Amino acid sequence: MKENKIFRFLASLKLAVLLLLALAVILAFATYYESEYDAKTAHHLVYGSPFFAAFLFLLGVNVFCAAAIRYPWKRHQLGFVLTHAGILTILAGSLVTMFSGLEGALTLKEGESGSRVALDQPVLYLGQGDKRVAEISAEFRWNPPREGNECRYPLVEGTTAVVDRYYHNALEEVTYQEDPMGKEGPAIKLRLHNSQVDSTQWLSASSGPVNVGPATIELRQLSSPPDVERFLRKEQAPEKGELQLLVDGQPHRIRVAELPEGRRFPIGTTGISLRLVRYLPYAVVENQQLVSRSDDPINPAVELEISDQAGSSQTWLLFAKMSDLNTPTAGKGEPLTVRALYAFEPGDETARTLTLGVDPAGKLFYRRDDGSAGPVSLRADVATGWMDLQFQVVELVRQGRRVRDFREIRPKRPSAEEGPPPAIRLRVEGSSEPGPHWFQQGDVIRVPGPAGSSDPLVLGYGLKTADTGVQVRLKDFRIGYDPGTENPASYSSVVEVDGVEHVIAMNEPMVQKGYTFFQSSYSEIDGQPILSIFSVAYDPGIQIKYVGCFILVLGITVMFYMKPYRVKNPNRRPKALGGLPAAEIEEEDEDET
Repeated sequence: MKENKIFRFLASLKLAVLLLLALAVILAFATYYESEYDAKTAHHLVYGSPFFAAFLFLLGVNVFCAAAIRYPWKRHQLGFVLTHAGILTILAGSLVTMFSGLEGALTLKEGESGSRVALDQPVLYLGQGDKRVAEISAEFRWNPPREGNECRYPLVEGTTAVVDRYYHNALEEVTYQEDPMGKEGPAIKLRLHNSQVDSTQWLSASSGPVNVGPATIELRQLSSPPDVERFLRKEQAPEKGELQLLVDGQPHRIRVAELPEGRRFPIGTTGISLRLVRYLPYAVVENQQLVSRSDDPINPAVELEISDQAGSSQTWLLFAKMSDLNTPTAGKGEPLTVRALYAFEPGDETARTLTLGVDPAGKLFYRRDDGSAGPVSLRADVATGWMDLQFQVVELVRQGRRVRDFREIRPKRPSAEEGPPPAIRLRVEGSSEPGPHWFQQGDVIRVPGPAGSSDPLVLGYGLKTADTGVQVRLKDFRIGYDPGTENPASYSSVVEVDGVEHVIAMNEPMVQKGYTFFQSSYSEIDGQPILSIFSVAYDPGIQIKYVGCFILVLGITVMFYMKPYRVKNPNRRPKALGGLPAAEIEEEDEDET
């Protein structure tokens, strides 16, 4: 075996030097990609590539052969053998980590529990009805779909999901188009401008208040002349706010204070009724339950049950200050064509607000926070009363349909992390609503299935999740500030696992069942609970790498302290053998006496 040329080459010092030089070049390229682009690019092109795995395997073969060719080993080669064994052990642990490791993120609110982490691996959610939804890998960044190179995914019989567009940095653009069957009600394109600012924003009567810079702007649908009169007079805001409902395209306003809690309240002659389940002036999550912390309207919310005469119903949770969080919590029967918003005007006289209204004839009206009000014409400038800003209604859609589109943007530097998230465009062949439909991560929709099927198709785009088996409950999140400032100096989370409390801080991770939980960051948005974000890592090869490092250090120590043993044989030339990390080629044969 020792005379085999291939084996001798694999054990040679020449190959070891070539591999070390190649490793230096590979790591240099990886460092460049990580600094110029991002860590995910470096992982895809280098660290996580099959090429790098093959390179590590070849390096391991060189180390193994360099040690094996000297077998049987002599006593003075103990350090040499230990060092090579340590390197092989480290490489083995690295391969275990590469193929079986896990890195993800866990986000929790106070009182919330969770065990599933989101991995940085995009997936498509495809399924039908209540059947199991499949997660299919959707990493399109490196080979984006395009015309002629679409990605096709067969669904149920006769339907196929087709992804034909991917933007890595996609900027959302929402517009409204005139549609007699539209469910969004009226919409306007509003322009705000002064000498330094010039921006446009679409508003619809169904989208609720929108925060624009220093103010809150809202569009309301005025259903009758009395509604217009009340709008222009600016009656005192209802004590508990009001519900704004859109039933079959017709607006209805109901004061929450007038709703009898627990009893049904008919909405005109529509056949729709609602029941106020509860009113929460200061909605917060405590002990995994949504409760009201006090009677002060800090974060008003209502829970409603909306039902029709056929027995179908939906239960909704509506937030006045966070309409994006409005969500149905339960339902039965057929879906109801009802849109609901909860409006709560602040009693703070310093609040900057601009409210616009549209009557059935398409006439526009405005009302400012200082009480001034009146009609407004298209493309006419009207002062807002703050920051020298003027507003202008550029376009009016009397009965609108929301149109969502995206355009790709390219950051000035590829490594910029502040760019918008990715988006995909998907159409469904064989469905009565083929699309195309745009998705950002976290979006899930339902579309009609094939002809003859009552179960809708479920389509979504998001991140792959994995269950850690560790149920973590966030009890408290703490932020420490620099003295005399509002600059965060430290932050930590008090969590509970299996009834035992743990503190996770920036430099104090928690280890449970092989998973390491690090305090990564947090998210703080006005009017919303603070989110604590944990990085979660599972490294099944870590113990193997620790053992390898110990053996490697032990081998180096033995080589350093053991007296070099070399027996010269003047009748033989040294063999051209070598290996990593031996620095010299030693003569292995002893004189036979």
